Amino acid sequence: MVGTPLAEEKGDELKKEILIALMDKLKYLKELNGEPFEEELMKDAKDTKEARIQEALEAKKAADEAAAEAAKLAAENPEGGEPAEDGA
Repeated sequence: MVGTPLAEEKGDELKKEILIALMDKLKYLKELNGEPFEEELMKDAKDTKEARIQEALEAKKAADEAAAEAAKLAAENPEGGEPAEDGA
């Protein structure tokens, strides 16, 4: 990717994204695009990857909870109208 407009535009951010995507497959990587990278960049990539995984898990949990609630409401009111209020 050396010399591509994307590499020139993104710089270390592109390196970080590559590390995030490939760090598990390239455990002994010492250079990226022919340049050594700092251990701090690898730590930042690991932290970012872990944060993204956690965010995805939380989003999935929220979506699952919303789907369960929607299914519960649909089961309580199969006609599709508004649920009946108590005392009505």
